Amino acid sequence: MNRLKKMLKPSHKINIYSILLIFALVTLALSIFTACSDEKVDQSQKNTPPDMAALRGEYFDFAIKYRLDYIPCFEADNAPSDSTEYLFWAFAINLDNWGEDKGTMTREYVETSIHDHFDVKEIAHKSMWKGWNYDGEKYVAVPTSISDKPLYALQDYAEDVINGRNVYTITLAQCTFPEYPPSEEDMANYRAAIVAGNLSNFTVNSTETFKFYLNKETGEPVFIMHTQNQSET
Repeated sequence: MNRLKKMLKPSHKINIYSILLIFALVTLALSIFTACSDEKVDQSQKNTPPDMAALRGEYFDFAIKYRLDYIPCFEADNAPSDSTEYLFWAFAINLDNWGEDKGTMTREYVETSIHDHFDVKEIAHKSMWKGWNYDGEKYVAVPTSISDKPLYALQDYAEDVINGRNVYTITLAQCTFPEYPPSEEDMANYRAAIVAGNLSNFTVNSTETFKFYLNKETGEPVFIMHTQNQSET
């Protein structure tokens, strides 16, 4: 023991403390550097701009699938509760699947379609003048035509987290067809031009903004706003 005490002279103790202090400082510096590096990576990922070309194609198809041209206009979180606001939309989103029942929609189908895609509690079912007759169980279309698939070009895109869910805000330009009626080849060409951001051959009728989130169970969009500004051109 005495021999060990002699070995640990004051100068030796000071050296040991110095080494420990230097080790602690190096460890702290490495921790700070790692945290800053992680923060820079996270920040760079957050600031990565979206692939607008891919989004233009995605929302060109999205507009057709969910017939954005027939969605009623309403302010945020104030979707209409009157069934007549949705009848043409409900019919158009299922246009290729009606078969022999084309022109007839059940009350249950209409109500389910609305509840699945809009934040509406109670729905008032009624006939629509010059559109749909309603007998309490089903809607039967008054002979009329349905619009062609819409032509939308994405103008702006934003994604925010609101109340714990991702909310998407998209601004789209609704355009007229350069050639009417459009063939499948025409639609493919229009899509390619819109994906490229080239609207030189299109006339913009209106600029519309949609806000929606995706249902976690179904993956379907639930629309919470749709506003429209008519083009001045």
